[in-house]
Amino acid sequence: MNREKAHRQAVLDVLLNLTVNIDLGSGVQSVVIPVYDNKLESDENIYVLLEAQTAQNESAFPVLIWRGIIEVSIYHTQQDSATFDIIDAIGEEVENKIINAPGISNFAPQTGWQISNTYLNSVNSLKYQEYKDGGGTVVQKIMQFSSQLIKK
Repeated sequence: MNREKAHRQAVLDVLLNLTVNIDLGSGVQSVVIPVYDNKLESDENIYVLLEAQTAQNESAFPVLIWRGIIEVSIYHTQQDSATFDIIDAIGEEVENKIINAPGISNFAPQTGWQISNTYLNSVNSLKYQEYKDGGGTVVQKIMQFSSQLIKK
């Protein structure tokens, strides 16, 4: 397995069955949020998508080490109003699932790779109008995580 696939799969594994307690207007309820690593269109109004990914060599031979960066985006399309509360709650749960303490990830080893020293590098939230299929306001949170990928 190559380093990008290993990093992506590790993130997908910890976010599988992502469940968040959020208020969707009818009171707080437990909601399972769909998570994808490849999606062109979505019928869901709330979902998580793994998007941009890079890796940079940090090797000190004879150990092969890479710094992997992956962006996790949270999307919520709203018809009536635009609030960041829901994506903030989901983002907090995503961060807790990926990192259990600064630098310590919850990632299981992947074939040929050990993934460690994971940090949340940055978070950006934005809002924009979508005009296709009835449109709505989309709020998005982009969370960038970096991890050390060590070849086993």
